[in-house]
Amino acid sequence: MKRFFKMPNGGRYEIPSRIEELQRMERVAKAIGKRYGLSQDQIVNLAIALTETVGNAILHGNQEDPKKKVYITFWLKGDALYLDVRDEGKGFDLTKVEDPTLPENLMKERGRGIFILKNLIDEVSFSFSPHGTTVHMRMHLKNKTP
Repeated sequence: MKRFFKMPNGGRYEIPSRIEELQRMERVAKAIGKRYGLSQDQIVNLAIALTETVGNAILHGNQEDPKKKVYITFWLKGDALYLDVRDEGKGFDLTKVEDPTLPENLMKERGRGIFILKNLIDEVSFSFSPHGTTVHMRMHLKNKTP
């Protein structure tokens, strides 16, 4: 069951760790993009980034445990859209994430998520706590449509 909570200039979703939720998250990203007047390219980037992040939270963070939740929070502040995606997993070591552009990693089926995020979203950072991993994203709205 998906729950939505309204916030000033934003909102929050709470979803179970089921891969089926990714289709909903794509629709959520498109709705957020339209709500804040993002360009079509920005909406596509946001949809890819959100589904990639939520997918990683479900698969890697929460190990597809439907009892664990993924929390998506978004808000507008100034000329930027902020998104936080938090899982309830143990986290990971950023220093051990391999560079997917190295020749020995090009054919690997996994390991491109962070690379994709950093190429689609203006700012990406991570925080780790006993309550899970949070991916912080910031997308500048300077190119938004009138």
